[in-house]
Amino acid sequence: MINEFYIQAIGSNIVINKAKGNKFWNNISYPTNGLLTSEQINLYINKFWDEVAININSNQHIAVLFKVKYEDNNIISIGSLQKLNKEDKDYYIGFIKDLLSLKMEGYINTPIIEIKFYLCNKKWLSSK
Repeated sequence: MINEFYIQAIGSNIVINKAKGNKFWNNISYPTNGLLTSEQINLYINKFWDEVAININSNQHIAVLFKVKYEDNNIISIGSLQKLNKEDKDYYIGFIKDLLSLKMEGYINTPIIEIKFYLCNKKWLSSK
């Protein structure tokens, strides 16, 4: 198993990548002001989409895991790994908003300081 790290710039973000087997996981993070609103979800997913999904063909897919980092430095996954193509942006925005509305009831007292997209850069050529 390969276990190495490298740094890459994607847009305005610094990305730390970890090689695991033949897949590389990119961690793209965006800071928040402690409160994650519906507008911020739209903004950050659109920004992520502009930086990452623009680089795939219409018949390719990317794997994305959405996480949030709390003020106490705990990081939790919101939902499961999603296999997405270029046309799935609106679906993904709705999916994350729905999950956050369910999960935030239990975490409302701890501010969210960062959202993270974990992206597997292995592009699947098969359809969903």
